Amino acid sequence: MKKLLIIDAVTITVLFMAAVAPNYYLNYQVYASVLDSLSGFEWLTFLGILAAGALVSALFACIKFKNIPFKRRFLGADVFFNLAFLLFISYHGILAILKAEREYEALLSEYKIKAESDIKNGLIVYETAGLSISSGLVEQIKEDKIDSLMRTYGIESRNIGCMVTAPLLKAQSEYEQLTAPFLDRRNGPGWQHRMELQIENIRKGKF
Repeated sequence: MKKLLIIDAVTITVLFMAAVAPNYYLNYQVYASVLDSLSGFEWLTFLGILAAGALVSALFACIKFKNIPFKRRFLGADVFFNLAFLLFISYHGILAILKAEREYEALLSEYKIKAESDIKNGLIVYETAGLSISSGLVEQIKEDKIDSLMRTYGIESRNIGCMVTAPLLKAQSEYEQLTAPFLDRRNGPGWQHRMELQIENIRKGKF
């Protein structure tokens, strides 16, 4: 009895990890921390399925089999249900990871070509995400000044909307790494710090 209870507890723990791990692996660049990823976890669905499994196990346990006690029959059925659920989640988690990896490889190929092209053109495009919100005249003037400043460093900022995926973020990060040596040669040591200070001054109205 105690052995079955331990096996069931371990199975549920592994089941939880199998449910959480693929999502965190695919979106770790989006989350600030592991706790941040857990906040978006569908706890009610997960607990509901476990509860449904326990209910089904209890129903199966009502079927008397030899002289096996009810609790033992229940735990055995619950372990079987949770193992089946674990296999189901693991299968779909692996499929999701493989799909994301294929998407990343395709995007990476595109961004490598883009990096080579942008380096030749002398203008590196940093992509940002988010909804475009109209601002006042003063703020718009500041943004235009910042865009103009960035161009003097060979950089353009381009908003690509709010639909951002983890594979896209990884590919963009690779693009930035590929183009970083070009910007270092073009702008000299410490150029990022200088640019950030100038941008900060513009936002404070010092222009």
